Amino acid sequence: MSSDLLIVEPDDVPQTSGSADLAKLTALLEARPERFIAVPAGSAVAACIKAKSAMLDRLQTHAVDLLLSVDGAGRRERRMLATEGLRFLDPTAALPIVLDRLSAITALEMPVVAACGLSWRWALARAVAEMGRVETLVTGVSLPKRSIPVVPMALMDRFANAGTDNSAAPRILVIGRIEASVSLYFDGLPFETARMLRFIEAEALVAKIELLETVDAIIIVRDLERCHDLGLLDLMARLDIPRVWFIDDNPLVLAREDYHWAFYSEKRLARLLNGFAGIFASTEPLADALRPLHDRVSVFPPVLDRRLIPTGEPESKGLTIALAGGGFRSSAFQRDILPALHALQVEKPIRLIAPKSFAASPQQSLKATFLEPRQSFPQFVRAWRQENPNVLVHPRSATENAPYKTPNALLVGLYLNSVPIVHGEEPAYRPLPEHPAFLKARTDHEYQAALTEMFDPSSRRKRLAAMLDLCERLFDGETNRVLLAGLVGHGHTHQRIGQATKVALPVRRAAGRIARLLRQARHKLRR
Repeated sequence: MSSDLLIVEPDDVPQTSGSADLAKLTALLEARPERFIAVPAGSAVAACIKAKSAMLDRLQTHAVDLLLSVDGAGRRERRMLATEGLRFLDPTAALPIVLDRLSAITALEMPVVAACGLSWRWALARAVAEMGRVETLVTGVSLPKRSIPVVPMALMDRFANAGTDNSAAPRILVIGRIEASVSLYFDGLPFETARMLRFIEAEALVAKIELLETVDAIIIVRDLERCHDLGLLDLMARLDIPRVWFIDDNPLVLAREDYHWAFYSEKRLARLLNGFAGIFASTEPLADALRPLHDRVSVFPPVLDRRLIPTGEPESKGLTIALAGGGFRSSAFQRDILPALHALQVEKPIRLIAPKSFAASPQQSLKATFLEPRQSFPQFVRAWRQENPNVLVHPRSATENAPYKTPNALLVGLYLNSVPIVHGEEPAYRPLPEHPAFLKARTDHEYQAALTEMFDPSSRRKRLAAMLDLCERLFDGETNRVLLAGLVGHGHTHQRIGQATKVALPVRRAAGRIARLLRQARHKLRR
């Protein structure tokens, strides 16, 4: 290997987090000025060596603090390992860890490392994940696909409890995916609340169904259909586990617009939610719309994640505009915002940062950078922040689902260090009074006036200073804390799962996939 890389074989790596071993690991890190690689035992060793050039190229071109080499992983594993996938997987799995020296030393000084009694590998991965800068390296080495990694509940406890072994704490299993609908509502919860949560994907739960024998409550994030098709809803009902459905869109409306939501009819939802402890909805209008489905519907709003709050000011001297939202906002962008940008750029340069879904829009002479979509919300924040935006525009949405959306553009603006300009008639922002943290606009002339103000750095600084205070007030997480505490407050008697049920679940999973495809095909034909 290259002289600026230190390869430490498993036998030479300290395996505990005792003070002597931490000192030994720190000495190893300080022995070389550039990079540190810990290579685990097993087939990943050879793959890591083969991937030498790929690793070096990645390290030289990306400002990365932690790389996990996912050798031979299937597509689902690679997706689950993207950044926050650390929460969903066994951190002691045989995956090479690649850290730059300064980040590793910083991580070693974090309390989670000192508190962890398991292994330096777990402690280091957790600490760097808490630092908020994680990426995944997939080497491209062709190895046989492995099954979906499964997290033992004891290790999920370790992650939730910051390294301390406190399995007596209540366990709420959050069944979801690495996406904004998990991050926006759960990542920012205070430690005493977050330590109750264990995260897993529905398919991974089928592979390790014994986890249901040890949890005190369940939150299903959005995808009720998948849990139904996998047979998980029936099993949860038989085990009498308190469970809620969390949703941040109106599925009854989306079913009319998108065949992928064909499953969510009012009649079917009312039947499936019978026996649930309730529904968590992201907004009050959404809660009102879903109350015919259940007699206990509570508002579970987004939560401010302080780890994503940037330090310092944006580096852009000119106006760098981030365009947030999905393709359903494209028409409003072209109608209301694009004319304003064209009018302003005649005198002053403007740069636009937008999702790739907007690339087909007629930008004309506007300088634009289109970024690939990111499944992980924190990864999206970090990637967009590298482009140094200082203004966030949020066009009006062209969907019947708009009245049920949250004002999360305010959080995104805070995380991107960008002043939000939102549409004044967008239902999520219409009830909000005028505030120095953001601007409202309705027409191209109003957008032009708002953007003109943003050319002034002092005006941007003043509004950004007010943004944190506003987000702390709107997204303090207190409502979420109370709801989660109430979910586990009644006690639950754990029950064992029979062997016949375990054997039948994979068959149910295959049948459920076929049923899902048929439902979507029928709905698509009807449209």
